[in-house]
Amino acid sequence: MEKENLNTQINYKVKKAGKEQTDIISEKFYNIMEEKNISVVFVAIDEVENIVGYLVAEEKTTLNGTDWWIWNIFTCPEHRRQGIGTALLKETIKHAEQKNIGHLQGSCTDTPAHLFWFKNNFCFIKYGQKLDNENYSHMIFYRIDKTEKVNSKEHEDYRIIKAEKEQADCIFDKYILIINQEYYKDKKDDIFVFVAVDEDKNILGFITALADEMYEPLDGTVWLIPYIFVRPEFRRQGIGSALVKEIVNSAKESNITQLTAIKANDALEFWRNNNFDIFYWSAVGKVNTAIVAGLRIL
Repeated sequence: MEKENLNTQINYKVKKAGKEQTDIISEKFYNIMEEKNISVVFVAIDEVENIVGYLVAEEKTTLNGTDWWIWNIFTCPEHRRQGIGTALLKETIKHAEQKNIGHLQGSCTDTPAHLFWFKNNFCFIKYGQKLDNENYSHMIFYRIDKTEKVNSKEHEDYRIIKAEKEQADCIFDKYILIINQEYYKDKKDDIFVFVAVDEDKNILGFITALADEMYEPLDGTVWLIPYIFVRPEFRRQGIGSALVKEIVNSAKESNITQLTAIKANDALEFWRNNNFDIFYWSAVGKVNTAIVAGLRIL
């Protein structure tokens, strides 16, 4: 039997909140707004100007310039499943574009909210890590400028191939274990590698990946990218971007949900130029360092 939708259908519009609406939200819905120094507020209002939903965010300075940290998005229960949350998010993104905001960032611990962010193409990190209260803490992030950046450099003096086992084992021992031995020490057989080779099969660079399953309620597989490397004398020739392109194409063919670069802070500009979304720890902590880059595939 189809479940009856008991929510009240309404006409609504979404806009940036005025001072009066911001004060109402602060007092009635979200009483820590002053404490958080929240300055970005969008509202959904019905025909008689009642607030039926809102999004509140804080403006933060990061390595990318300026980001908006989303503290809460809310729709009145009787008006849910009418697209209000998505409309609020779209309005936020539109204004963020106008103000040259780099990313939207945030976290979600409420399980139903995971699907909302997922369906709106946000990247996830820390998925599946439980807190003491058994809620999942998931960081979410979304790049505002989705303009495709095309690498115009093309060379015929190298090709990208799947590494042979001996090559992959050597790369694992020499590079992967160095960055985080405890996490990767038992994963040699699970990590796969693409290499850029010249006509004599000399390795000019490589990219590594490891499959990691997402947790309920999300469904899908993420490829973690522990390491990417190009020999110094062959850098700035498009090899790194060619390696990323190869792994993106492979991910699409394999129906992978997201690519996640673990060591984004080692090559921040590179990941940004290859259209990855960047999550900055400075949004939730004191260290102004990028910790991860993500690219949604599906």
